[in-house]
Amino acid sequence: MTSGADHPTAPLEPPSGWAESPRPPRTVRLTQAQAIAVRAAVSSALRPVVVASLVLALAAGVAVGWAVGPATGCVVGLLLAVVLGGRVVTAILRIRRPVVPGAERATGYDVSGSFVVAGAGARPMGRGWARRAVRRDGVVRLHPRRARAGVVVVVGDLVTVDDEDFLLGHPARTGPARETVVDARLRRDVRRHALRQLLGVRVVLAGVLLAAADLALTRAAPWTWQVGLTLASLVLFVLLVAGCLAAVVATEYPDGRTLRSFVADDVLHLEAGLMLARTAPLEALRAGSRRGRLVRFPGGGLQRACPVDLVPAEAGAPAS
Repeated sequence: MTSGADHPTAPLEPPSGWAESPRPPRTVRLTQAQAIAVRAAVSSALRPVVVASLVLALAAGVAVGWAVGPATGCVVGLLLAVVLGGRVVTAILRIRRPVVPGAERATGYDVSGSFVVAGAGARPMGRGWARRAVRRDGVVRLHPRRARAGVVVVVGDLVTVDDEDFLLGHPARTGPARETVVDARLRRDVRRHALRQLLGVRVVLAGVLLAAADLALTRAAPWTWQVGLTLASLVLFVLLVAGCLAAVVATEYPDGRTLRSFVADDVLHLEAGLMLARTAPLEALRAGSRRGRLVRFPGGGLQRACPVDLVPAEAGAPAS
């Protein structure tokens, strides 16, 4: 991951120089508030890496403890946690150190047509480089399609909507962009929509497989124990999935996050997070149903949803 500053001695421009098309380069000098916002976004982007490292260390410790012994498992888990945690802390410090008030940051396009984020170093990104762009608190987080590329954190003033479209590989628009800001009511409706998916085919199939595994493991026990353990496993499974969905919604849709949509070739393209649709045919939206701040419509065998505020006028907003 990078904030556009990895090499303290590099110049504030791409090696091949800036191009004036499709837009001239932009430069800002970080204020105290912008530096704090970028640092917070870096820490937030690295949070899943921290959680994944701890889970990996715990899983390795449990596996070794099961195969060898509890003491050895604890030692292995602790060592992995220290090593992986040290790598994450080192990455955070390396990225945050040059993000200070007064530091310059610039964005634009180089002569090869790549979008470039320049700070203490230059990071070129081609069309379609990003799979997600999250704008919040004056900062844009660009999530790459290739995990090893690392998340890029940029001050919001340096990334236009057209820049986001270029990085996301969006097609040419045939209508104006629409935006809405996440608040408590919208987050509640997204959480309700996510929890309704517990009745979806995938979750039901996973529950059936879990019940079959429980019955196979307890086949020697009395039937009362089999039924009791199977029901308990299913309840715990549903609670775990519901808790994970609620946690993802809380993390993915904080207050102040900007969601965006635009129309291209009678298809609504959305940058609306993991729990909402990425694309929606206008015809499907017209036939959809409204639930609170969301429009629900069928797609891919599931009920998909998008915010009403992001539905264009030509699609029409379904009645509640």
